[in-house]
Amino acid sequence: MNIKSIVIAFFCLPAFASAQVAKGTYLIKGQITGINKKQAVKAYLNIYRNTATYDSVSIKNDYFKFTGKIAEPNIASITFRLKVKGKDTIKVFRLFIEKGVANVVFKVDSQIRLETVSSALNKQMKAYDSSTAAITEKSDSLFRAYIRLEDQKLDSTRDQATIIEKTGRISDRIDSLDVLLHAAEQRFITAHRASYFSLFLLSESQRHGLPYEKTQFLFAKLNPAIRKTGLGRKLGATLIKESAFAIGKKLPDFSQSDTSGKVLSLKSFRGKYVLVDFWASWCNPCRAENPNVKKAYQRYHQNNFEVLGVSSDIQKASWLRAIKADGLVWTNLIDNDGKVGKLLNIQAIPSNFLLDPTGKIIARNLRGDELNKTLASVLFK
Repeated sequence: MNIKSIVIAFFCLPAFASAQVAKGTYLIKGQITGINKKQAVKAYLNIYRNTATYDSVSIKNDYFKFTGKIAEPNIASITFRLKVKGKDTIKVFRLFIEKGVANVVFKVDSQIRLETVSSALNKQMKAYDSSTAAITEKSDSLFRAYIRLEDQKLDSTRDQATIIEKTGRISDRIDSLDVLLHAAEQRFITAHRASYFSLFLLSESQRHGLPYEKTQFLFAKLNPAIRKTGLGRKLGATLIKESAFAIGKKLPDFSQSDTSGKVLSLKSFRGKYVLVDFWASWCNPCRAENPNVKKAYQRYHQNNFEVLGVSSDIQKASWLRAIKADGLVWTNLIDNDGKVGKLLNIQAIPSNFLLDPTGKIIARNLRGDELNKTLASVLFK
């Protein structure tokens, strides 16, 4: 969600007068105007730390506040559930919680809007979100269309070949937008090396598949003080673990059961180029990427290329249904005890490794056309 940060003179009013808070404490002083006074409305705060922190307060005479302890900035959300124009509405606003006092103003008219937030960090996030809004809105729209098509796969009266062709096209377009978004992230990080928001962006990008080499390069560019924050130390520790899976390293061997219950190991694929693809039936981005993997398999399988799917599914039946629905004809293993994911430090899916015939990593987290281009370059060099 985009953070609105229009500076207005409202903070001069007594309700938002300057307040002192204890060291290491945050105080959010909020106002939401335009509420029907007959409604009993609450504000809900969710701070995303190592373990999520939840809080809720009633809104009285348009005002509410949250307070608590915090060591450094944390991404959080404030949620409202209320009637807008007679319609039940839930609205979630993303923002950073920091030490000290933060004033926030929301307005209810035809919708719920965040008009003002008194925080340089949140204003920086708002500026970034605004600059990438066109990309994210288009990506979200395409993703909703993809999910609707996936639901149609359950209807046997539908033309399944047409649905698969459409989902493939949408997946390609989503991948193209992801490339643009990653480029925007990297430009922002490079231009704002002393920003905590840059660290947050990089941490999220790494968690969602930014390769180790790119993450390490950008992390080294950040201001030393930013790297020494709690989040910075956490990302640094993750990168140390990830260095074991850098390009040129050999991926550790593992074994799990295939669709028939037979235990297979990674080393049984030696002598071939192998895409080790981590996914799950419940992971919509994974399912959106499956048409690209399928296309690559069909194109390059005859050129000593294999795909080894590794699913995080707990329920075997759901896993098998997804394999059938998506036409995943290669070898698939189920990691329902999480051992392989833990061994290879898989933090989010989809995720993949491309291995050469000796088992060495030659690429990571390839998507869409990037997968096709990389395979073409290594198989026909």
